[in-house]
Formats: sequence, structure tokens, C-alpha cells
Amino acid sequence: MTISIRAHHLLCTSLFSGHGYSDSFTEGLLHTVEFLHNGENHTIILLDEPDRICAGCPKRIMVTQADPLAYERAERRASARQDVISTAGPENTSWTGRAEEQPAADGPVDRSLPGYPEGRALPGCAEEHNHVVLTDHAVLDALHLETGKAYSWQMLLERILALLDEQKFERICGGCRWYRQGLCSHEALQKRVKELSARITG
Repeated sequence: MTISIRAHHLLCTSLFSGHGYSDSFTEGLLHTVEFLHNGENHTIILLDEPDRICAGCPKRIMVTQADPLAYERAERRASARQDVISTAGPENTSWTGRAEEQPAADGPVDRSLPGYPEGRALPGCAEEHNHVVLTDHAVLDALHLETGKAYSWQMLLERILALLDEQKFERICGGCRWYRQGLCSHEALQKRVKELSARITG
């Protein structure tokens, strides 16, 4: 099966311990974790934009052409993601149990939004310009991966084990609230990733 997730969520889903920014966010994250950890070698499309997990985040926003630069970025990403999905295979939307809450590849239409010029709005993030996107790019750089491309889950786990040393982990995750609360560590990540990899290989 093929799903799309933000690059930094590779780490979050591996270390998830039941905490989140809101009840709906935590519920969506739990569904994703259960899906990824079921022992199958899924196909993952990596993003640096809002994904299924972000659907329940209180910082999630909708972008219209009232903000031309943000809208252009969101539209370009949506188009690129659809191109990848068309070659990697259709995304399965039933695994979350909340498909009706998930944005389509080119974004849902919401005519109630202010500044709604052409009947179209795309999903975005209130922190589009700061640490969330930067964290995605830091993970992509550390693991030598590219946004918008499809990878096997097993290969991504192997990259984390081989390339994400403690120094890189601290640089990527050191500012996160969950790290500061002691819920995440490089040692815990390595242990969990090995366990997840073993589920796939048997």
C-alpha cells in the first residue's frame, strides 16, 4: 500500500508514545502508527507539507490565492504528489478509518474561506515558514532522500539505522517539545527501528 507522510514523521511515528497536540491529532497519529507498524513493507511518499497526520493538528490551515506565494507552493506540491501517486499506485484511504477527514491530493474545496477567488483551497500549515518544514528538510538531508519520491518502508528504516547518528538526531529533534519532555532519544529510536525492520523481514 502507498501512503504519503511528512519526512519528519518518519521519526515521530517510530517513537510515538500516545502524546499529541490535540485529541484529533493524536488519534490520527495513532492510526498511522498502527498502519506503519503492521509488518508490511509499505510504499512511502515523503512530503515537506501537511499530511494525513496533520489533518487533526490545531495548526493546520487552508491556503487560498489570497496568499499567492503560499498558494503557489501548495499547488506545486499537490501536483508533484499526484504525479508520484499515479506511478507508485493509488493511496489507500481506508486504513485510518477517517478517510472523510483526509485532504485529497489536490486539496479540498472550501467555499466558506475568506479570499476564496476561484473555488479552490489547499491544505497548509500555520508554521509553513519555520521549524516544521525545516525539520522535514533536515530529515531528508540526513537520510539522503528527496521530497515527492516514493520509497519502501524497509529501505527508510535501514536509512535511519545507517545514517541518523546521535548528533544528527539531536540537531533534528533537540527543539521538539516531546524531546524536551524526555519522550524521545536516539537510543530509543534505534531500538524501535530495529524492531520495526525485523517485523518486515520476519
